[in-house]
Amino acid sequence: MTSTNTKTSSAKARHKFLYRSNATKFKNVMKITEKLIFAADANENERLLLNQAFEETKLPFKIEFTKNGEELLKGLENYYAENQAFPKMILLDLNIPKPFSGLEILKSIKAHFLYKTIPILILSSERSDANIIEAYSLGANSFIVKPASFKEFQNFVKTLNNYWFEMAALPTT
Repeated sequence: MTSTNTKTSSAKARHKFLYRSNATKFKNVMKITEKLIFAADANENERLLLNQAFEETKLPFKIEFTKNGEELLKGLENYYAENQAFPKMILLDLNIPKPFSGLEILKSIKAHFLYKTIPILILSSERSDANIIEAYSLGANSFIVKPASFKEFQNFVKTLNNYWFEMAALPTT
């Protein structure tokens, strides 16, 4: 019975997140915070490696971690409410734990009128054509197989910076 109540409350939270349209609290204007990246990953070791890679490459980004999709959705909403701004990008683990999968979170964010233009990079420990196709069909901006070593994490961060923040044109408003 508790499981059903948890599912119901999670579904309500997702519904609230998707369909909130209080015009006084949320403006239909996109303001990107230049130096913030949100990352949702349940694996503590991978969060530590990614954080260390960002620190050691000395790139001017702050990274905020969450352990699951529900925390990510709440973090986005809270960050916007406090700052009237959005993260520059979201790194989303495909296999984050329930109540929402990585693909469900991707779908929710891309369906939300405020958040849909935030670039979302899906990270996965495995290369699956089915997951790749589904992620892109739901609006993922990239699908990346997770680095296996610290050196590869450092290269990932450098490549991420070079492509997404130096070459690509991203929305600023």
